[in-house]
Order: sequence, then structure tokens, then C-alpha cells
Amino acid sequence: MFWNGYVLLKKSDIPKDWWGNYNAPGLSQLNIYGGITYCRQEGVPGQDIYDQKLKQDLEDYSNNNPDRVNMNAIDKYFVGKRKIIEAYNNKLSESNEGYVVFGFDTNHLDDDKNPDLKDPDYIMRLTEQMQDQLLLFRDKYEEYKNAHDSVKSIVRKTIIDNIRREADIQCELGLNGLLDKLIGPED
Repeated sequence: MFWNGYVLLKKSDIPKDWWGNYNAPGLSQLNIYGGITYCRQEGVPGQDIYDQKLKQDLEDYSNNNPDRVNMNAIDKYFVGKRKIIEAYNNKLSESNEGYVVFGFDTNHLDDDKNPDLKDPDYIMRLTEQMQDQLLLFRDKYEEYKNAHDSVKSIVRKTIIDNIRREADIQCELGLNGLLDKLIGPED
């Protein structure tokens, strides 16, 4: 059995860039097991109506889109699907009420060979570490985001390195973090 870890943070306590967006600048670089793989707004007034609309919009898009089965156009299909989800997320972001659920998962390559990942206490430590990493980064996020172009990469690297050092358990970057290292993060 593999375990996942989730934390809830009040929307009003974190940067708006993070509301439902685990690809926000810098998040993929934090010391979180496998990187953040789940990020969703919850508890927003009227969310049940938006959830129903999202479900219907995605179903309609899938049923009426021949690209979903055309491997040559599958990327176009996923871009369209992503736009529907972004519109939903933007609608939820109109309210600062509610919270954001951040999560990570296990069950990556060779995770079955790591007995720690089957230990609920270890997963709880990873989960608490994810919360700590998010809160530390929250406190430095404006500095990270607004670093001047001439020193942006140095400032950002220093901020992330200092936050990563605070973690008791050192984790490798997840896929998004590795891609950011290879091709550079989106701003």
C-alpha cells in the first residue's frame, strides 16, 4: 500500500498564485517528496455549482472532441482541457474564502523498495515537511517573485536553497522540478 500526504492552507494565508496551481513559480523546487502533485481549491462559496459545471464542461469537451483519440493531436486535446480547468480555477479564485489542498503521492519508480514509504508515521513527517516548506516559501514568495532581472536567478536559487535546507528529510525533485532545472521555470 502506498500513502499520499495532504495539507490544507487558508487561501487568505498564501499567495493567490498558488490557489489551485502547483505550477506557480518556485513550488516545484521545494523539498517535497516527488513534488506537489495535487493542488485544489476547496470550501469556496458556491463551489458545488462550479464543480457541476466543470464536470459537465469536461464531459462535453471530451465527447465532442475527436482529438482525444487522435495521437497526432492529443496535445491539442489536453491544451483545450487545461483551458477549461483554468477557467474553473479562475472562477474559484474570485473569492478569497476557502482553502487550498496541496498533496504529494508515493508509488514512483522503485518506491516499493523503500520501506519508509509504507510507514504512516514517515508519511506524516513528509506531510508536515511539505506544510513547513510551503509556509517558509510563502514568507519569501514576494522576494522570490519580484527579484530584479539582473540577479533573479541568484536570488531565487538562494531562497529555494535556504528553504530546502530547513527540511529534515532531503527529497529529490519531482518531474516538474526537474523540468524547471532543465528548461527554466515559467514566471
